[in-house]
Amino acid sequence: MSDRILVATRKGTFLVDRIGRRWTPRLSGHGGALVNFVARDPNSGTLWAALGHGHWGAKLSRSTDDGQSWSDAPQVKYPDGARYLGTSIPTEDSPELGKPVLRDATVLKLWCVAFGAPGDIYVGTIPGGLFVSRDGGDRFELNRPLWNHESRGGDL
Repeated sequence: MSDRILVATRKGTFLVDRIGRRWTPRLSGHGGALVNFVARDPNSGTLWAALGHGHWGAKLSRSTDDGQSWSDAPQVKYPDGARYLGTSIPTEDSPELGKPVLRDATVLKLWCVAFGAPGDIYVGTIPGGLFVSRDGGDRFELNRPLWNHESRGGDL
């Protein structure tokens, strides 16, 4: 059993440590910011947080010193020209809601972070995309075979 729980909240990243028979929470970082997901890379020990800033948007943050300090990670970004099949928003000229339309892909939310072999990091996004880093998070690329699959309407 682990002696630490990582907690993502609307108010920041918290670490809850077991000290003796008690669990003690502490704010680790991102005070006041929405944290969608937090996880520890089992290969490197790096902590990763998927943030949802109201002003700056979706960002990745990482800590290599067990949550003592955090830094922005290279950002997850759709390639130029990436579009996805979304639904229309009603306007005065076009009052229909829910009509399928192609939209420019922009990362709206980072919702999940997972790890594979040493150096492999996977990030799930909204709109539905999967980004992969093979170098420990120094660079993220869209998983194009999944994005381009005919079942989802990708177009790269």
